[in-house]
Amino acid sequence: MDLKAGRCRLIVNGTELADFSCAIELLDNAEPQRFGFLSGPVDQLKAAQIAKWVQVDFGHGEIFDIRILQVSDSGIALIRLQGG
Repeated sequence: MDLKAGRCRLIVNGTELADFSCAIELLDNAEPQRFGFLSGPVDQLKAAQIAKWVQVDFGHGEIFDIRILQVSDSGIALIRLQGG
């Protein structure tokens, strides 16, 4: 198991947004569901929640497809990694 955490960019339908923080648990096996948290501006998180295509970019080619499951009014979102 590996934890990926730090500053990231949110990519919503191909548009990059800066100033986000993310923590994702990356498992060694092919677990069907992996979860994490994303924090940033609440209006941008809520817009991303209904977007068709959302990714987080940690830089250096580390880009993960995600789905935003829930957004709190404090600007913290529960996310799920898509795919395996």
